[in-house]
Amino acid sequence: SELISNAINNHNIVSYNLQRNLIQTSETRLSFLCSSIDSNINDTKSYLRSCQINSKVVDFALEENPQSNIIRREAHDIVSESYKANVSLFTNLVRMVIIGNERKDIVQVVEPTTSASSVSKESILSLSYFAELRTNNNDISVGITQDPFFSTKKIPMIPFVYPIHHPYNADEIGYIFAEMSTSVITEPIQNYLLESDRRFYIHIKDLTYQYQDNSLVLRDTPFEVIDDLSEYALNKDSSI
Repeated sequence: SELISNAINNHNIVSYNLQRNLIQTSETRLSFLCSSIDSNINDTKSYLRSCQINSKVVDFALEENPQSNIIRREAHDIVSESYKANVSLFTNLVRMVIIGNERKDIVQVVEPTTSASSVSKESILSLSYFAELRTNNNDISVGITQDPFFSTKKIPMIPFVYPIHHPYNADEIGYIFAEMSTSVITEPIQNYLLESDRRFYIHIKDLTYQYQDNSLVLRDTPFEVIDDLSEYALNKDSSI
């Protein structure tokens, strides 16, 4: 009958609106979450970039056969001062080491108090992923890996390499090796999730991680697209 037909149509309209509102609310919340994660990462990257071009850091990397610790101390003091001025770096940055190509000593600004093995220029340059980080500086190119300087426990981190360039040409005269804490990602997720949420996944480059017990666990199970609901999205770049 016409009455039943109208009732079904009204039900479909209500169901459509509820589904659309639910999806768009989730999309908005996820957008805020992404912004929070990006803010954490970009804040740390901004500090590393400022160190990369700092004149005292460049002077340290340029110096050959140092006769004193003056230039090394000046480089350490200037980056330590800016590090201490940014409270978020205390948790976001796990380790930071400055290397000069023509010198054996290093400047270590940030180091975990429980680091098990000594850090040296050679140990950093010999890391299996160092070359890839150097090529893809300022990018999360190898995803999440374990801190190589801990032998007794696994400490997840996100590594970066920032080349230090000669002031008058494009030559690389040294590097900044940094380890970013995964808390830049997990803390915003923890604040975002509700008790009713069962599973949460995040993509980093071509890798998929599942948030689990305030950590990110690598998953190799592929996702299957059951239905495309992108028509409901508020943002044209959103995939639903």
